[in-house]
Amino acid sequence: MRSTAVVQVYMTVDRPFWQDDGASADLWTDGPMERVYHLPADDQPHGILNAFIAGDSVDALPSKDPAAIGRWVVAELERLRPASKGRVTVTHVHDWRAVPTARGHIASYAPGDIGRYEAALQQPVGRLHFAGDHLGRLHVGLEAACESAERAAFQLLDQLG
Repeated sequence: MRSTAVVQVYMTVDRPFWQDDGASADLWTDGPMERVYHLPADDQPHGILNAFIAGDSVDALPSKDPAAIGRWVVAELERLRPASKGRVTVTHVHDWRAVPTARGHIASYAPGDIGRYEAALQQPVGRLHFAGDHLGRLHVGLEAACESAERAAFQLLDQLG
């Protein structure tokens, strides 16, 4: 199954620069740094920012080196939001392609795959039950993984009887 290439860059904020430029802390672009989410964080008074780079934009990154990716994201954010200059610090770069058990972030079916494989993927093989974001019916990502985990748990409970 294919998975979308995703790199996420997490940043702390020393001052809410979005109050200076009057725009939302969240950002959606048509460029390679597709979106930036502002997330609450118990240990960060101004929350954190999560830059989300996906698909072909990941291939356009200047390097696979996390430090270089972090520097690129900060520079791109400063270009798009000048008020952010000197206000953010990269704390973590997570390249989902580098996770051997994931190879990407969000699973995606090719045309026709759902009809061919979806029912079979929902079935246990002996005592082995399957769950994950690729098996959600209503959602994608983490929500799909939770949805399919619940289904697998109920299948297991039915087997135990």
